[in-house]
Amino acid sequence: MSARRRRRFEAKRPKSRLSIWTAAIGGGILILYGVLLALTVAGSDEAARWMAGIGVFAMIGAAIALGKSISPFRDQGFDTLNRWLGMLLPLAALLVWVWTYLVGIILG
Repeated sequence: MSARRRRRFEAKRPKSRLSIWTAAIGGGILILYGVLLALTVAGSDEAARWMAGIGVFAMIGAAIALGKSISPFRDQGFDTLNRWLGMLLPLAALLVWVWTYLVGIILG
């Protein structure tokens, strides 16, 4: 009798819609930050003003998305990668904007 490997077939965990939304918001804010930073480094005064104005709203949006991402992260019934992305992308977006504002205050 040949030795067969037994496969365990488990049902895939569903993806959390809230985690998908928070990951999309965090990723969008990071893309916005990258575009504004690239334009500011290129010498656009208008982009620097936009970065200062939109940055506050982006930081608040990232903080709200991070707060919302904690509830599906605690629920083990959802997909793990989905939950991690839903929490880490808004966290990264929030940290990037806070870091930018702190550097701006310090270096003024």
